[in-house]
Parts: sequence; structure tokens; C-alpha cells
Amino acid sequence: EIVKDAAGKLRIELESALSMGLGNTPMSQAEVVVTSGNYVRAKPLGIIDGVDFKFTGVVRSVQVDAINAKLWANEIVLIPPVGYSITGESFNMEAKALAAEVAAALNADKLIFLMESPALKDAHKGVVRQLTRHEAEQLLQSPYPDAQRLQSCLGLAVQACAAGVQRVHLIDRSVEGALMRELFSRDGVGTMISSTSYDAMRQATVQDIPGIMELITPLEKQGILIHRSREKLELEIDNYTVMLRDDVIIGCGSLFVFPKEKAAEIACLAIHPDYHNSGRGEQLYSTLVQIAKRAKIKRIFVLTTHTAHWFLQLGFKESTLDELPVERKQLYNYQRKSKILVRDV
Repeated sequence: EIVKDAAGKLRIELESALSMGLGNTPMSQAEVVVTSGNYVRAKPLGIIDGVDFKFTGVVRSVQVDAINAKLWANEIVLIPPVGYSITGESFNMEAKALAAEVAAALNADKLIFLMESPALKDAHKGVVRQLTRHEAEQLLQSPYPDAQRLQSCLGLAVQACAAGVQRVHLIDRSVEGALMRELFSRDGVGTMISSTSYDAMRQATVQDIPGIMELITPLEKQGILIHRSREKLELEIDNYTVMLRDDVIIGCGSLFVFPKEKAAEIACLAIHPDYHNSGRGEQLYSTLVQIAKRAKIKRIFVLTTHTAHWFLQLGFKESTLDELPVERKQLYNYQRKSKILVRDV
């Protein structure tokens, strides 16, 4: 009865809050419709280790079609932590577990947990921004204190991702504006567990040119990269690979092949400043090397004025102009005096 009273009271408060049309805000004169009902079929948890959990239940099924009909009608569906059995009984349900089950049944894009405890932290006390499902599973099996502290949410996140939910967000509800900041900033304020890697790598298309230009223009102004016009990028776009984070370009690089010499040049390798020292430059470089290997390339080279040390760490060695393919040698800019670095593939 206590659970019923609490769920009923909270439902009324939520419906009341969502009925407000605040003046001078986007919610002014808004007509938000909230619906609730017996969308969740439940079954008793039963007797575990000799303890009868009586009216505590777990999900038997979710009325997906009924919920989707309301969502398509632009209604907000409110699902309290109460389920109903086919015999007419009502069962108290654990809210987070219920949310994971409903999200999986609806094949939801996102599941968000607003937690009462601080977010998942790494060894340096910084918030862990992203984990794949596989990484979260490994973390759960480790003795890491934060993983044990958030075991329930992490476990449900893994379960939801395995069932088809694309992303699960764990957010500390005490952070000011946490939900808005998590959803509308690139890296958010909490931890996101994704069913697959959040970063994607693919060959660039002409539609990517604005994003590439936005990324490389500041580096061109600093003299780190040579200027590339939009027309030049359009002509050479098939040589480019882009790295995306949530469909935003955060890295790019190009590979120009010289088949006669079985050589290739890596050029225009750039990572957004927000992701420096994150290993993404090495990931992008490795992808370009794999492309070179598939093209039967034996040797790769770079021309650089600012990042020679980084390439030396990757196994490159300083070389001379004579090592370049004839076609590339003719285009060498003597004013920039770029260092020439070479390595075998």
C-alpha cells in the first residue's frame, strides 16, 4: 500500500508539473499530454533463499504497441514502478530494472539513469565519459571501487545494450543542469555506455568537406598545415578518412598513393583540440596504415613542420628529398622546409 500511495502521489505531481505553461519560455501555452496505464505485465519475484518476496515483482512483458501508439500521438508515457499480473494483482518493481526492461522492449535509442551518487570516476578522479558495453563488462568484473559502487546501474546498462539499446547514460542528478548538459554537449557530464564504439571511422564524402574545413582551418592559420581550398578537397576527397564522434567530425587524415614506387604519403592528419592526448591520432594513423597495406604499399612518408617528434615515436626516420617519389618531389615547397620522414609499412 505504501508503494501504491507513493507512486500515485508522484504521478500526480509529475502530471501537474508537466501541465505548467510558463510565460516567457518555450513552454508558454504548451499543451503537454501525459498518459499512464497498465503497460507492464508483471510476475512475482517468488521465493529466493527461503525468503518470500510476496508483492515484489519482475517484468513478464511490456505492451510495446500500446506505448508506441501514445508516443506517435506526441504524448509522454509515464510508467510507474508498478506492474500488473494477469490475475489482477499489482506488484512493486525496482525502478531502474524496470526502466532497462522497457527501454529494451521499445528498442530505445537512449536510456538515462539519474543517479543519487557521483558519476563513475577514473584513477585520476576525472569522470569516465565513455565505455563500450564490452569495456563496462570488464569493469564490472574488476575490483575497481567505483565499478562496485555503481554495480547496479552499470550492470543494467550492459544488459540494456545487449538487448538493443544503443546508449545508456549514467548521470549524477546533483550536478546543475546535468540532463541538459549530458544531452546537448558533445561529451556530456556523465558516463555513456554504448553498444558499439562511440567513435566511427570511414572514408570521407563531399558532404564531410564543411566539417573537415572547420577542423583544419585553424591549423592552416597557424602554419601547421598548408592551405587547402574547398575545390582541392572536393577533387581529393576520396583520399580522406574521417573520424566521427556522435556524427561530428573530430579527426581527419589523407593517404595519397604513388603506385609506381609502391609508396604513399600521409597528409592533413588533424584531431580536434578537445581530443588531443586521447589516442585518437594514433587510431587514425593506424587506419591509414591499414589502407596503405591493402594497396600493397611498401613505404609511407610524411612532410611536417611541427609534428616530427610525434611521427618519430611511431617509428618514422628522418630522410631526404631524394627518397620522395618523383611526382611528389616536384611539388616540394622549399619555403616551408618541411622535414621528410619515412618508414616501411
